[in-house]
Amino acid sequence: MTNALWRWNALDLARAIRNGEVSSREAVQSCLDRADAVNAAFNPLTETYAEQALRAADAADAAVRGKQALGALHGVPVTIKANADLAGTATTNGVTDYRDLIAQESNPAVDNWLRAGAIAIGRTNVPAFSWRWFSDNDLHGRTVNPFDVARTPGGSSGGAAVAAAL
Repeated sequence: MTNALWRWNALDLARAIRNGEVSSREAVQSCLDRADAVNAAFNPLTETYAEQALRAADAADAAVRGKQALGALHGVPVTIKANADLAGTATTNGVTDYRDLIAQESNPAVDNWLRAGAIAIGRTNVPAFSWRWFSDNDLHGRTVNPFDVARTPGGSSGGAAVAAAL
């Protein structure tokens, strides 16, 4: 495996965090650094939650040291689509009028990820209302396919696809 933790798959990363081979903080920071390096060029992420994610990573590392019960994705950084509620953050769905629509609770699927120990590091771009076959909207702009700028990375999960590819 490579030392670039942002390249690791979730299961290997969770296992390494659980076993103390790497820390959740290292994994989260690796992903945040990668996002900083590529986001301006490709626009897969609409926002990042660096401070919150690093605090959550520190708590995850403390849980490992404290030999607490750990979920299957304990300490693993993930992104959440801009159309799925994440409590305390805006669920923009790529729509300008929704930029201040703060979710009071998380979507059940997001809750499952968080209960499994995943750490949300940011939001991925979507087309407006997630209704198009390309990821472009007036609020966050276009997500660019890193392999061919003339082709779309896809619609509803275009931001997620590019985030995973990079």
